Amino acid sequence: MAQQDYYELLGLKKGATPEEIKKAYRKLAVKYHPDKNPGDKKAEDRFKEINEAYAVLSDPQKKAQYDQFGSAGFHQRYSQEDIFRGFNANDIFREFNLGGSDDIFSRIFGMGGGFRQGGGRSMSRKGQDFEMALVISFQEAFDGGEKRVAYNRDGKNEEVAVRIPAGKPQLGAGIDAGKGGAGIGGGPSGDLYLNVSLREDSRYS
Repeated sequence: MAQQDYYELLGLKKGATPEEIKKAYRKLAVKYHPDKNPGDKKAEDRFKEINEAYAVLSDPQKKAQYDQFGSAGFHQRYSQEDIFRGFNANDIFREFNLGGSDDIFSRIFGMGGGFRQGGGRSMSRKGQDFEMALVISFQEAFDGGEKRVAYNRDGKNEEVAVRIPAGKPQLGAGIDAGKGGAGIGGGPSGDLYLNVSLREDSRYS
């Protein structure tokens, strides 16, 4: 599936409220539901896209990740199974006497067997890894010390302290274990990767 912007798919702007997101999804889900468009492949594809968009934007944790990393970065961290885990649109479909999401998703997404919307067997999995760039000055590299880095972790603002050894900064990729996304099904938290680089300075080389 093409990585089209989820907000655009629902006809919304970034920053839309949960109520606006739900209202837009409800309108489009009913319009493109397979029960209303039998045999229409374009409508089915559109239905898939708007359900994927709503599965992400209606979940605070996934939405925070999407807003932080954008479409490309988000899809590096979340598989389609991750996106739809815990998603259940049965209440909305029931309002309009339409087929339930379990049956629909099994048919058009191929999500049968051990995975079901809104439940299913528990699968333990490590949380998502995060990646950030950290740029330090030549003076910081020379003097050393500690630098605090703020980032968004599962919808919450957090900080980590990065130690910079005097005269010998660890440039390149660094790792802070367990500071990534929360584990799934009791799995361990992901890791935070920091790509450390020096800021250019005309006074030094």
